Amino acid sequence: QYKDKVHVTQYFLFAQLNMNIGSKLFIQAGASRNEIRYWYNRTTDASQVYPKITNSGPTVSPRFGVSYAAFKSLSFYGTIAKGFSPATLAEVRPSTGIVNYTLQPEYGWNYEAGIKGTVVKNMLDYNASFYYFNLKNAIVRRTDAAGADYYVNAGSTIQKGVEVWLNGRIIHDGKKLIRSLNLWNSFSYQPYRFNDYVIGSTIYSGNALTGVPRKINITGFDVKTKHYYYGNITFNYTSSISLNDASTVKAKPYHLLQLKMGREFYYSKCNVNVFAGVDNMLNEVYSLGNDINAAGSRYFNAAPLRNYYGGVRIEF
Repeated sequence: QYKDKVHVTQYFLFAQLNMNIGSKLFIQAGASRNEIRYWYNRTTDASQVYPKITNSGPTVSPRFGVSYAAFKSLSFYGTIAKGFSPATLAEVRPSTGIVNYTLQPEYGWNYEAGIKGTVVKNMLDYNASFYYFNLKNAIVRRTDAAGADYYVNAGSTIQKGVEVWLNGRIIHDGKKLIRSLNLWNSFSYQPYRFNDYVIGSTIYSGNALTGVPRKINITGFDVKTKHYYYGNITFNYTSSISLNDASTVKAKPYHLLQLKMGREFYYSKCNVNVFAGVDNMLNEVYSLGNDINAAGSRYFNAAPLRNYYGGVRIEF
């Protein structure tokens, strides 16, 4: 339907300074300068003057970080940084075929503080952090009546949350039948909200951020044996997801249980990995790749029920 020529030029200049103060304090400071240029020509349209050129930036993004090793197995860290993300080509020229010359880059300040270390004779690793990100000009996907995507700037959002990661090395001995046995867990709490988002007379401020689950918890169990057999079990819990900016439609929470087993073979000229697995062992009915703000209530894309796979990987 259209014949378009689009050139995108992006560059950034970056500098960073790393500094150790004594044996416990580490400081990092940096800054980048970013700019992007869109050159667009629709060769099948004689009614307008082409090419059209738009620029995003220049934007300067500073970053400052500090880490303090209180003990050999305990560290505290913190970062303050400004993020900058220009619209992608797919967002500027979406599937509607209409180029959006007014789409502005996303940007914002992120504040993060955390703690990490090991306990129980280095058998348990942990990392916990809290972050607060105030995003301006958030780019949100919408869908028109024909099902084509387009994108708009959605004012500002507040993205604050907590991330906790644990990894327990239950067995770690290369001489035993079971060489390694790890149990790990990753938890994210992300109650993101629209802070200032108004389109026409419709107010979305205070609503849950579209497409982002409030909680994600993933638990994993990994084992390797002396004879090169291995197995992985992963359990994923994802809470409900708001599918439109008005928060009137949500995808239900789902639980995924996955299993993978295999064996590695080592030869003089190559390594062979034979594996098989089961996905969605609980036969959960859920949707993957939800369409955000979909027209005609076409939000959901059904994911496969219980399914199986197998394969061989050869490395030379």
